[in-house]
Amino acid sequence: VRQRVSIAELSAQEDYVAAMTVGDSQSLLFSASGDGTLATYNLKQRKLFWKSACMEDELLSVEVMKNERKIVTGSQSGVINIWECEKSDDCLPERFVGHPESIQSLVKVDEHTLLTGSSDGLIRIISLHPNKLVGVIGEHEEGFPVEKITRSHDDALLASISHDSTVKFWDLSCFIDDYDADVKSIGEMSVNGVSLADLKDGVVSTSLSTPSNSTGPSVSASTVVEKKDSTL
Repeated sequence: VRQRVSIAELSAQEDYVAAMTVGDSQSLLFSASGDGTLATYNLKQRKLFWKSACMEDELLSVEVMKNERKIVTGSQSGVINIWECEKSDDCLPERFVGHPESIQSLVKVDEHTLLTGSSDGLIRIISLHPNKLVGVIGEHEEGFPVEKITRSHDDALLASISHDSTVKFWDLSCFIDDYDADVKSIGEMSVNGVSLADLKDGVVSTSLSTPSNSTGPSVSASTVVEKKDSTL
């Protein structure tokens, strides 16, 4: 078998690259690094387009907002950095403080709202400009860190993974019409030998509520999978 080789290799950042995403135009790639920098690469020209100054804080997640005019990064210290893209090499981002622990993952809901997955186990709803915590979708058991969150192709579901050996699914359809509607988890899948097909056979129901020490309005969530009698 013929060995494949990369068509380009770029090493503008000095430490590990923790996260990357492609902009709305599909021509720019944004990468967040452990060296505290945000880099922008031109995909067509396959070269570095812009690189930020060092933040002296590990950048762990990145998302494109405001029609590619703002780039948001999550950091090890729990600070959300809001960058005005390609303003200058030494520009400093707007800082949004509020997460008590590191921000491992970011997902855009719309151009003004994003979701964060944090090491404290919570999945939060964040508003940008004005910058504020809207609420908490839910959490993984016993405060295990949320490592990654991602949306389904139709944007109706959010999936989250954590150190508690589960994948949880959250209904985001309420964001279409009303941010104040309850956000419900519609399923939980154990990583250890349980498939989505097993979920269809039915599992126990549990409940989950926003921790009392969290800020912002509370958003209830529940995990409910009903037993089905019919053959699937």
